[in-house]
Amino acid sequence: MVALELPASVESPLLLLGDCLDVLARLPAESIDVVITDPPAGIAMMGKAWDSFAGYEPRTSRGIDVAARLEGLLERLAVGFVAFLADVWSEVDRVLKPGGLVCAWALPKTADLAGLALRSVGWTIADSLLHLFGEGMSKTGCLGKSIDAMLGAEREVVGPNPDAKRGSQRSIAGTQTSTSVERNADITAPATDEAKRWTDWCTPSGLAPGHEQWLLARKPSRLIYAQQVLTHGTGALNIGVCRVPRGEGEAGTRCTNRDAAGACRGHRNAGVSTSGETFHGPDTSPAGSWPKNVVLSEGGKSCPVAELDRQSGASRGASRFFTRLDPGYRYEAKNSDRRAGMRSDIRNKHPTPKSVELMRWLVALLAAKAEHTGGLPAIVLDPFLGSSSTGVACVAEQVRFVGIERDEASFTVARARILAAIGSPEGAAEANAAASTGGQLALL
Repeated sequence: MVALELPASVESPLLLLGDCLDVLARLPAESIDVVITDPPAGIAMMGKAWDSFAGYEPRTSRGIDVAARLEGLLERLAVGFVAFLADVWSEVDRVLKPGGLVCAWALPKTADLAGLALRSVGWTIADSLLHLFGEGMSKTGCLGKSIDAMLGAEREVVGPNPDAKRGSQRSIAGTQTSTSVERNADITAPATDEAKRWTDWCTPSGLAPGHEQWLLARKPSRLIYAQQVLTHGTGALNIGVCRVPRGEGEAGTRCTNRDAAGACRGHRNAGVSTSGETFHGPDTSPAGSWPKNVVLSEGGKSCPVAELDRQSGASRGASRFFTRLDPGYRYEAKNSDRRAGMRSDIRNKHPTPKSVELMRWLVALLAAKAEHTGGLPAIVLDPFLGSSSTGVACVAEQVRFVGIERDEASFTVARARILAAIGSPEGAAEANAAASTGGQLALL
């Protein structure tokens, strides 16, 4: 099998249409610097086959071994999901450079399984990045309504639902009530005593989502970190470009407990070693604070930035300690760039598009640019391309990109968006001409 030629510049990304397990085999060994990707969640999202793994048959030796070890320990859906990801990660492991980082999205509900799959190929979980947002909606409903429905009791309409979202809604497979029942129906009163007792109770998965996780794993390397970055250019975080600004006119640390010479006296046990030495470390930089593993998205009815500042007080403004993404972008599928690069009659219909702002932050944190490598910038791989917010982010951050997508409609949208980001109107127009205005796009 002839290996594919890797992109030589930011302006020539390699976009591949096909199953990632087949396409990854065509990439050269140890050729990828970083993997940033949004794989399936493993929850049978919207009842779609691409996110259901109950009957999945492993395709690699690693996947077969993982499935055999987990059989009887986990439910079939979980076993299939872990085996599928183990298949993918074992192929990624071959193409990833030693010490290379993998940043993979996960829902809280299945993040433990996603982490298990990452560990199954011998990688180390370095951290878990938490992305907080305010626009999530519960995917379940009131058990009181379900009880009345089960008992065949008709509920009395007592008024319109002010929070109703009109239009077609799809329920998540496996939940006991439809999302459309709660969000579209009028307000009704319990019809039975049983329903009254269990009104405002819901299934265990009924909390409104307010965060997603990005699991950060590292491929093993025999080199120490200093040797690692000089030899392979992998396995490090670009703290400098991701520092959190402290606010206008606030250079350096916010320490107010200083002696006459300006030295910090310490703050209880915060920043004080067991030997009594005060340690401010990287937060002393005038460029801003050391970035944390929590990212906030502004906007929405339950904006985490606004709520954090409300509870801490306007004068303290606790949100200043965290990375805050632009208000125009948030996790819930309402990104302001859904038509970016698209012709006027086409809309990016990907069910869970990631914001370009978030992906740019991840790319900037994980991928080395030319000024760091002393040569070509890093190559970022996304084996689950989708509509390619990652690819657009790589263009903006000036690193090379390889993306794989098996769904032709998604691939066309991704290609048009990336070409538009590069500044190739002819290429984007060509991709748009082939784009479909059809139904829901797939993730894979």
